[in-house]
Amino acid sequence: MLHTLYTWIFTVLLCCTCASSAPIADAGAQGGASYSGSATFYGAGSGACGSVSSPDDYIVAISQAQYGASSAVSNYCYKTVTITHNGKTAQAKVVDDCEGCGFGDLDMSKALFTFFESPDVGRFPIKWSYVS
Repeated sequence: MLHTLYTWIFTVLLCCTCASSAPIADAGAQGGASYSGSATFYGAGSGACGSVSSPDDYIVAISQAQYGASSAVSNYCYKTVTITHNGKTAQAKVVDDCEGCGFGDLDMSKALFTFFESPDVGRFPIKWSYVS
């Protein structure tokens, strides 16, 4: 019985230690910061990063202010972001820039947008960060 208790305590401590030491954001991507903005959606297709995506893919376009020159492939292309809204969380890949987005806004594929809200909503607040 005592051995089982020690094993259980060890397992709990080990799991907590591993979970708390895992990096959450990419320090090279805007200092590992979190961002707040608005989510909108767009018809996926050929993106500024050079790939072609479908509306069913979990992808995003970041603001031009964050992307950089849209004539070049950004350092943020294909980075994974974690997005949170209203208690839901999802991850997506950066594949495009968004001309009409403000700093911190994300333009999402329809599938990703629909994961969070109905397309009828049109726009909603989000928090997001880069994943390492």
